[in-house]
Amino acid sequence: MADRFVRCTAHACDRLPPTDSDDPSSAVVFSSVLHSDNSASFLQRSVTAFERVDEGEGGGGADELLIDSQSAQEGEHVLLGFGGAFTDAAADAFASVPAGLQAQILRQYFGPDGIGYRLGRVPIGGTDFSTRAYTYADGAAGDLALRNFSLAADERHKLPLLHAALALSPELELIASPWSAPAWMKDSGSLVWGALKGEPGGPYYRAWATYLCRFISEYAARGVRVRWLTVQNEPTFSLVTRFTVGSVTLSCRMLRPWRRTAPHRTAPHRTAPHRTACTICTARTCVQVRWHPAVHAHRAHSIYTAPRQVRWNSMALSAERMRDFVKLDLGPALAAAHPGVGLLLHDDQRDELVRVTSVVMADAEAARYVVGAGFHWYDTMAWSWAGWAGIDWLRSWEAVAQVHARWPQLTLIGTEAAEGFQPWSQGPQLGSWVRLETYAYDILRDLAAGARGWMDWNLLLRSDGGENWAGNQCDAPLLLTPELDGFVKQPIFYALAHFARFLPPGSRRLAQPSGSGAAAASVNSVAYLTPNRRVAAVLLNKDAAERCVRLRDVRRGVRATLCLPPRSLHTVVWRADAVAPAERGAAATASTNDTASRREAQRATAAG
Repeated sequence: MADRFVRCTAHACDRLPPTDSDDPSSAVVFSSVLHSDNSASFLQRSVTAFERVDEGEGGGGADELLIDSQSAQEGEHVLLGFGGAFTDAAADAFASVPAGLQAQILRQYFGPDGIGYRLGRVPIGGTDFSTRAYTYADGAAGDLALRNFSLAADERHKLPLLHAALALSPELELIASPWSAPAWMKDSGSLVWGALKGEPGGPYYRAWATYLCRFISEYAARGVRVRWLTVQNEPTFSLVTRFTVGSVTLSCRMLRPWRRTAPHRTAPHRTAPHRTACTICTARTCVQVRWHPAVHAHRAHSIYTAPRQVRWNSMALSAERMRDFVKLDLGPALAAAHPGVGLLLHDDQRDELVRVTSVVMADAEAARYVVGAGFHWYDTMAWSWAGWAGIDWLRSWEAVAQVHARWPQLTLIGTEAAEGFQPWSQGPQLGSWVRLETYAYDILRDLAAGARGWMDWNLLLRSDGGENWAGNQCDAPLLLTPELDGFVKQPIFYALAHFARFLPPGSRRLAQPSGSGAAAASVNSVAYLTPNRRVAAVLLNKDAAERCVRLRDVRRGVRATLCLPPRSLHTVVWRADAVAPAERGAAATASTNDTASRREAQRATAAG
């Protein structure tokens, strides 16, 4: 097991290999492989030579993946990058170790020899990955003018971590996301559960919009610029109801949320039938069912105890209220105070992405304030107990593709993912190869569907997957050792490196590689043209058998044969041009000079 992660100290850590080669006759392959003895190797560099392929020549019986290096997509297909979240847990863990180890941690993500993170997510206030639930205005109730607004909690550890990251990577772009309004703004009177009081356009919604803009202003005053703001973190997941008895938990989430028809009504009712997704979990496994509460709710209450609400900072916001909040309050306030900050809707599971986007974008007044949407991966990975068939069953990536097709102007970003959230495998697992595979598979699917960025959750955690005041520990790419004298780089760190290190911002997605043969069909892939005109293709073989494919550049007329070991991840890089641009220019100049010399000689001969 020790060979399936890398341990680093302040003075020693593995060095990632150089990413490029100027040799047009070969491709450079970077491979992470789970070996037969259950050990692993990460980003091992090798070179494979190209062979010429005549036009019209087939694969000769071998499987081929065809890549068109001239199919680079413009506009909405340009990559923004990859990143992780600056949570309180990450910042507190970072602050708990000596300066030398801090510098080593920062280099892994943001240094010139790191994996090249260019996106960061900043929670607005506390999350479950904090030591307590809090906001920036937990003072006197009714403080709609926000006189007691204070960033004191962030100034302790979170802002110093952000400043350190920005010093190494000034191009880092940040997404800010709120978890909950102050309890006195909510109908629940708590940071856990509940919704804003009143209706969009009312005093509490206006105050909440002012609060979010105030956060952006205060951060800017401290040298931290926010590029995007999401309307609300997991606004529909906050409608989850949990029933628990013994070791069995039933979690139900309404797929068409409740809403009130008038401010004076206290009893919610539905305007249309809705489905509810329920997950039944034991210590070993989970099963999901979808039901109609009008038929089945009484049965659930007869079997289970009283509802146990979402355990961490949360706030419900239906698609309809999100639309009206954006149109009446947040959109105008953000446009006036921070016109350069883009507004992202949803920021929740992919199974509701199409519906929520449809509701908001159907309103022209709301739509004009929206530049994109964020989405999370947990709906799909909640089925990982059933293996790849379970993960594929929901086909959540199709929701990303549908939104991209209907609203190509929207920027789609995977804004949160973490392993270890499942009840049957909660917290860190040192050296988990399955988690490398699930990360790589999800990123590949999302990018192919039209996502322009993908973000992990906590940058760094303690060895136990905390801190987390709600007991919701997860895994992370970097984990501190229990002695706080080093950190561990998990396999998921290298899964992220296969993308972030080789696909810089500005890379343009190529047409999806097309395959022939069973092996090519079983390999998941995506390909980009980088700003320095390199083709970078990421290939995942999650099968238990070796898969050999011929990777063919149809424009250059060359191909390379790659045999991908079982359960392996690869990034392949080569020059899109057979001759470098500078060499082409020199060759063209030499040819012009030769032609001019010949013509001059001919004129001299004719004159003689």
